[in-house]
Amino acid sequence: MAKRLLIIGNGFDIDLGLRTRYSDFAKSKYWEKLMENTYGSDQDLLNALKEAKETEAWFDIEKTMNDYARAIRPEFLSTDLVDKDKHSFVDVSASLSKYLKEEQKTRDVKTDSYAAQVLRLIADVGGFEYYTFNYTTLGSIANSCGFKIDTSRITHVHGSLENDSIILGVLTDPANQIHEQYSFMYKDNSRFYSSNNMYEDFEKADDIIFFGHSINGMDFPYFKDFFIKQSGMAGEYRSKHITIFTYNDDSNQQIRNSIRNAQVDLTQLFRRNDIKIIQTRQLYDDDRNEMQKFEAFTKRLNDIKASKMMVTMPNPNRHRNMW
Repeated sequence: MAKRLLIIGNGFDIDLGLRTRYSDFAKSKYWEKLMENTYGSDQDLLNALKEAKETEAWFDIEKTMNDYARAIRPEFLSTDLVDKDKHSFVDVSASLSKYLKEEQKTRDVKTDSYAAQVLRLIADVGGFEYYTFNYTTLGSIANSCGFKIDTSRITHVHGSLENDSIILGVLTDPANQIHEQYSFMYKDNSRFYSSNNMYEDFEKADDIIFFGHSINGMDFPYFKDFFIKQSGMAGEYRSKHITIFTYNDDSNQQIRNSIRNAQVDLTQLFRRNDIKIIQTRQLYDDDRNEMQKFEAFTKRLNDIKASKMMVTMPNPNRHRNMW
């Protein structure tokens, strides 16, 4: 049986009204407490994060960690620096977890948001596999919106607040490895890191929905092989329905550029699949084009639900003798 997938990124939580950006965390009391341990000209992890927060328009903790770890020159390494950065790394993860727990617990989600609407539609259809790159607890979010989802189908790719298992850090890049003494920053070195069936589910799925995932940057390796195959560049492929919910024109372009920059033929990708990119900002503005795309998306889900009901509906003639 073909699978259906929902891939969730931080834009999903933001659409719900949750303040889960790294920049939101950097305005919190937890961040202020962390920064009490920074001193002037120290060239360490905390100071790198502090400088990035103050100078970069799009502050990204994991990108800063990645840039910092890969820029360290061996001659400047010392046991004291490594130990200090390891301690800071643990503190940042713990503080981020505390901040997000408080945010999820105390802030009401927007039940009329498009994120909530899409999740409700998907839960109503049933049979979806959920892959969330967020730390927030998807089952609790659904409950807050007034419905339930099958939590056994949820995979938290980078860990979850629910069991204090968030995974912060950098992805392994065989062509550009960080110094071994900083291998504690690798996500796949976390004790919470585990296998999942994402690659296999991409292969088996007919419908794949992304909501609020930038599909670029450090998480793009999770999707690169999928887009290459769906463009026909790797030979045999099966056409799929791919729906991407993103915020606006800029994020739409960033996604397309990210796929193109991975040497994927974007034109062939669109030709070989049914791809719709829906911009939520324009949905909230009642933009006609985006509303039509959303209505077509809703119709497809309702059609899937109807077809499932037809399959499971008992046949009234099943036990009759036919003469």
